[in-house]
Amino acid sequence: MTEFFTPITRRRFLGAVAGAGSAAALSGRAPSLLHTRPGLDLLVANGTVIDGTGAGGRRADVGVRDGRIVALGSMPDATAVRKVDATGLVVVPGFVDIHSHSDINLLKDPFAPSKVRQGVTTEVTGQDGDSVAPIGGPGMPRTLEDFRKEFGFDCPYRDMAGFFALLASGGVVQNIVSMVGLGTLRAVVMGSDDRPATGEEMAVMREALILAIEHGCCGAY
Repeated sequence: MTEFFTPITRRRFLGAVAGAGSAAALSGRAPSLLHTRPGLDLLVANGTVIDGTGAGGRRADVGVRDGRIVALGSMPDATAVRKVDATGLVVVPGFVDIHSHSDINLLKDPFAPSKVRQGVTTEVTGQDGDSVAPIGGPGMPRTLEDFRKEFGFDCPYRDMAGFFALLASGGVVQNIVSMVGLGTLRAVVMGSDDRPATGEEMAVMREALILAIEHGCCGAY
């Protein structure tokens, strides 16, 4: 039986849109995909869609299946497991916060309500030379101690691959893109020494940078 929610709270609306991957591209040809399998998981109906292309808002329904937007247009007869009546609301692709320090906070609350309520579905973290990994070098004991005090359990990761795995295991609802902090790389290799790096130390930092990018970082900052 189709369940129809009306009205819906802002929090639940934004959570539904974020969870559905609302940053996906919207296509005017998408309604034809409805025929590949009966029904939708979610139908956001009667909203004013602003698709991010620069075009003005238009009234449209948005169909979601398997976490992806598969249909956009007028769908009065579409069936869905869940329907959201977006009358009077604006439906938009998720916003991208290109300068965020939320990475470690996502371990406390993977649902990120303060950001999702603002429509932010993608965060670019690891800013200002400071990323959550890699962990090592002279400052490692203090870092691990601070982590244990903050979260109540031992830090399970040492590199960016481990951190991304930890985020995924916690069910983070946003898309997370991270840079690796150049200050973090320096601290791992040199600690807090206020001096130029040696050639050998620079080589180690370059190797650590390449490894972090191979683990999924988008660059260094």
